[in-house]
Amino acid sequence: MQNCVCRSTTTDLFSSAHAAVLLGGGFCQEKHSSPSEATISDPISASLRVLPCKEDPSRMKLNVAGVRSYPSNCVITWMTVHFLSKKLGIAMYPVNIECTNLMVTGYLDMQLDLAALHRHPKIARSSLYVPDLISCLRLRLKEDSRMNLSIFPAGTMVMTGPPSLAVAYAVLEKWLPIIRQFGTIPADPHEHRRKQAAEQQQFAEDVKRAAKTQATKGVVHPTPLIRRSRSSVVA
Repeated sequence: MQNCVCRSTTTDLFSSAHAAVLLGGGFCQEKHSSPSEATISDPISASLRVLPCKEDPSRMKLNVAGVRSYPSNCVITWMTVHFLSKKLGIAMYPVNIECTNLMVTGYLDMQLDLAALHRHPKIARSSLYVPDLISCLRLRLKEDSRMNLSIFPAGTMVMTGPPSLAVAYAVLEKWLPIIRQFGTIPADPHEHRRKQAAEQQQFAEDVKRAAKTQATKGVVHPTPLIRRSRSSVVA
């Protein structure tokens, strides 16, 4: 699992502009964008989005992405809200933390003929394949959801949109028998395994570095990393 996006709400209302300043993020009021965005928990580079809660105007909605597991997301959400609570002087905490979107990667032990796969009747109805623009076949896994599977010629697959790993596995079991029919020559799995091991080692080192930095500074909140977009204006 490469990314776990979680949604939660706070027990009290606070200023998005003030939060953006405290976290070194950006603030904007453009349509279809969140009022406040920031990158938190350096060097893991999790991102936080703060939005108004339409269901309960007395609360704020938080979206945290860039974390590889649900427990880690919960920890970072609590740390961030704790930091904001101290700085803003508001006794608040996150509630109803739920996973809304995962990004899961997989690897088949074979290379794939995507052109032939795209001509399969069941695949053709739900897929997009334009090799001149991008070298993958994009398959919509469910008509009534945003779950998609990007399939690459080397056998790599990237799924976005499942709310849990259980749902991801269940959907893959339906499509994998068809996908495997269009395997060509076996691919070398060692390159993928070496890359995966290197990513896991780098992530573990990042976690240790973040913990060491916080211990050195004597704080319990994430160290903010300032990252502003061109259209963002810091309040």
